[in-house]
Amino acid sequence: MQKKVIRVMIIEDHDATAYLIKKAFGQRGVRVNWDLSFAGDGEDALDYLFRRAKHENAVRPDIVLLDWNLPKVSGHEVLRALKTSDELRTLPVLVFSSSQDNE
Repeated sequence: MQKKVIRVMIIEDHDATAYLIKKAFGQRGVRVNWDLSFAGDGEDALDYLFRRAKHENAVRPDIVLLDWNLPKVSGHEVLRALKTSDELRTLPVLVFSSSQDNE
């Protein structure tokens, strides 16, 4: 039986966190082939998702993992752009965040 391919875009600006996420998707025993793409900031992510600039031939993901705290364009702004787009509003987005702030 051929494994299903699920395209996941990971939008994360910290290399160590992106590495851990990539490693988690590589765990054995999963019945899915993960096709992972990465963006290190909100601006590049939007260019990829809307197929602009160097990403004009990008394959759209099936799901997005979105860090809330991003440089250039925040995770909040990325989410707003996706959810107000007729073309991308149904794209599932999982938001995550980490913070050193105790509050």
